[in-house]
Amino acid sequence: MEYDHSLFQRLVNNPVNHVVLLREQYRMHPDISSLPSRLFYSNVLVNARRDPPDTPYHAAGFPPYMFYDVTDGLQSRVETSYRNVPEVTFIASRLGELLKVPYDFKNKIGIISPYKSQIEAIKDALHAAKLTKAKIEVNTVDGFQGREKEIIIVSCVRPLRSGDNSFWGDVRRMNVSLTRAISSCWIVGNSNLLKESPAWAELLDDSKRRNVYQKVVIQPPTKVIPPPHAP
Repeated sequence: MEYDHSLFQRLVNNPVNHVVLLREQYRMHPDISSLPSRLFYSNVLVNARRDPPDTPYHAAGFPPYMFYDVTDGLQSRVETSYRNVPEVTFIASRLGELLKVPYDFKNKIGIISPYKSQIEAIKDALHAAKLTKAKIEVNTVDGFQGREKEIIIVSCVRPLRSGDNSFWGDVRRMNVSLTRAISSCWIVGNSNLLKESPAWAELLDDSKRRNVYQKVVIQPPTKVIPPPHAP
């Protein structure tokens, strides 16, 4: 007996195939699990909750699953990290509307982003918009590994076209990001950049087929020019 190895390690090393995929999923609303099941699990996941309860915010225009396409504006690099200001603006605005729904959102919302600079920008925006009472957690993909929130927002950011496709090219991290939510998962990203990845291109096609794709236009701040002084 290999007492210096964990039970999991012994099962994996055993020539008999004891490792099986747990097919029933209890966490996610079926609208959320649909794509991960097909993309990552050969379409074998079974939703244990046949009739998931609707929430007040679903009825108020905040659906279980949505891709928000934010293609306007520029991304920027901050030292070794990246941020996307239009995504930050949209997320803060959307959360401001969500928190008007009569519901206890405290500690139930998580925002996932791969870049520390984006995480800090989102935190600053939530503070500026006075949305901190809801105790919204903003963290990296790895920070949410093995955890869940009722609502998850994924801020993709996606670096500039520089050949650096390493992060979202890792489908394991994509899988983690898309499977943390219980009732709602909203993805915010730039389709023009994300479609370069085959997995993300499939997500975009899927969202359009299912009519859960929405184009977002970020309006620039209006600059008021005072009238010239009379001579």
